[in-house]
Amino acid sequence: MKKLVFMFICAFICVYAHAQNTLLDSVKLSKKPTFRSFTEAMKTNNGVYKLYLYNKNLKELPQEIGKFKKLQELNLHANQLTTLPKEIGNLKNLQSLELRDNRLNCLPKEMSELKNLKKLDLFVNQFTNFPKEIIGLQNLRILNLSSNQLTMLPEEISEMRNLEFLNLKGNPIANEKKRNIRELLPNCEITF
Repeated sequence: MKKLVFMFICAFICVYAHAQNTLLDSVKLSKKPTFRSFTEAMKTNNGVYKLYLYNKNLKELPQEIGKFKKLQELNLHANQLTTLPKEIGNLKNLQSLELRDNRLNCLPKEMSELKNLKKLDLFVNQFTNFPKEIIGLQNLRILNLSSNQLTMLPEEISEMRNLEFLNLKGNPIANEKKRNIRELLPNCEITF
């Protein structure tokens, strides 16, 4: 009897864990509501798949962001964010993160936990160094770092083998460094 109860508990845990990490395809995701208020999203908590908080004059993102375990799209563009909370790393299902037009110059190390992230937009921020926290994001396909202050990218960027598009326009990168970046990412479309 104990063995049967133990097996039942294990099966329940596996099913529950899988349900918490289920990614929706674009059609199913498009049918989910888009929350445009953090307060309203907190009321729903477990049913938040899309959260658009753009142009809200946010100076910081609440730590409670980490509670949205099913979140797949997070749009925070056109705010005044200078940092992100470490709880951002709890968003294991996140596929798209829009952070353009903020004041970021670094990312928390927990960003490396966003293994399902496919699109990251860091356009018009204050990066002077490439955010190495994103190097291990093997599902990342689109990375926009245009209009920052990058002068070079680390050689480790070659580990981002699935990257399909990299936008580096508006960064003061020397021509020699541009050639080097192209060599490091031979299968990626890069714009300077």
